[in-house]
Amino acid sequence: MLEEKEEAKPKTARYIDPLSIAFEPQVATWRKELSNRMGRFWVRFSHFAARHWLWLVNAVNLFFLSVAFLVPLAEEAGWNDLARPFFKFCSLVCVQNPAHSFYFGQHQMALCERCLAIYAVLGLLGLLFQIVRHRLRPIQFWHYCLLVAPMALDGFTQLFGWRESTWELRLLTGALFGLASFWYMYPQLEVWMEHLKFWARRNLAPSNTSR
Repeated sequence: MLEEKEEAKPKTARYIDPLSIAFEPQVATWRKELSNRMGRFWVRFSHFAARHWLWLVNAVNLFFLSVAFLVPLAEEAGWNDLARPFFKFCSLVCVQNPAHSFYFGQHQMALCERCLAIYAVLGLLGLLFQIVRHRLRPIQFWHYCLLVAPMALDGFTQLFGWRESTWELRLLTGALFGLASFWYMYPQLEVWMEHLKFWARRNLAPSNTSR
């Protein structure tokens, strides 16, 4: 009589906490040390990012805003070799349409009018957020869509050739987009980063480091 073969049960992958590998007795010493160092570095980096996320985001926004003005000024002064790499770098965040950009003299700014308004609003409100970061509540998603809709309408109608936008509309709709993004995302980021700080502090506590 043939014995029925038992069906092989699928093996489920076991999650391994990188912070705990260093304390497994069967793991090689060098792997324990490497895992411990990598885990602690990640926790410390997460704690730093959670504490200083607003400073980091403001630095990025103000960097692009500053470069937008400095590039044409540098070209006006004859520093073209210095200005060109920064102008090209800004193309990562902006299409830099010459017809939709401001000029200093004959030199194009590194951000178009709409992007200039977006980064100006994000930079300014990001600095003011420090005052109200524990009190400001995020807007609802439909509020966000309502504030973003003018930019989408202005951009798409222009893209399909139905009408031509103006610099005033590009500035206004860009500013509304910046306001919507700030009011919807920044308060939520603050909450998420508070949770991340709590997690990092718990893993950096003496009871966890002295195992």
